[in-house]
Amino acid sequence: MLVLSKKEYYQSQFLIARNDSAKTRKLINTLLPGRTKATSTPPNLTQPLSRECKQNLTDIANILNDFFASVGKNMASKIIPPQSNKTHIAKMSCQSSFYSHETSAEEIMHIIDTLIEKKGTRQNDIPVKILKLCS
Repeated sequence: MLVLSKKEYYQSQFLIARNDSAKTRKLINTLLPGRTKATSTPPNLTQPLSRECKQNLTDIANILNDFFASVGKNMASKIIPPQSNKTHIAKMSCQSSFYSHETSAEEIMHIIDTLIEKKGTRQNDIPVKILKLCS
């Protein structure tokens, strides 16, 4: 009963922290028994293809790097290519579509002229006053 309660508790905590890597790391550290930098032993990782157990941190980092580098390729290979006829495009929902129509210099000048100079900008934004001076 206690083991089940503990499992349910940590599952709920991981769900709460799922988008916050710092909270997730802290939660994982609470599960690990007394880890300190001076006394911790290197982790073990079994290499997927050769089934060799690796303890060298560089080898472990390379195994993890190879795995995560292959995720995109593996997922892309599972995508079914679209049908050859284009009729399926007409049936697609436009709610998630993006279309950029042609614009003109006059339209851009009008947009810049309507910007309010006194509005604050973020750190990496170009101030409105500079935009108006350059246009």
